[in-house]
This record gives sequence, structure tokens and C-alpha cells, in this order.
Amino acid sequence: MVIPTSVVDLRALTDVRERYMAAVEAHLRPRGRVRRLLPRVRRPRRAMPPPPVPAPPAVGTAPGAPGGPAGGSP
Repeated sequence: MVIPTSVVDLRALTDVRERYMAAVEAHLRPRGRVRRLLPRVRRPRRAMPPPPVPAPPAVGTAPGAPGGPAGGSP
């Protein structure tokens, strides 16, 4: 949204904004450098849970089973 400077003039905050941005940059810059200089620590991987085992079909519901849809019994 564009607000005309005749309504709100924020030019007086330019110096404050620049100092803030410089402080944020200075705060974040060393972290990346330190991470690159430190040896990488290998963390053990978490064991994956086994995949779910499908339940066996109920008696009489499998095709070709006695009493099933394709019926094996008379």
C-alpha cells in the first residue's frame, strides 16, 4: 500500500532502519561461518517404523473361498 509522504513521512527513520539492518546482519553472519568451520557431527538416524501389515481377509469374503463372492461351495 502506498501512503503519500504528505500523510505519513517515515524518512526520519531511515538512519534507524539502516542501523537495525546492520545489527541484524552482524548478528547472523558469524553463525554461518562458525557452522562451516566446525566438524560435522553425524547423528544416528531414527529407525523407521515397519510398514503396516494388511489384515488377512475375513473368512468367506475372499473370491473363491467357501461362502465367498465367487463361491466355492454349493
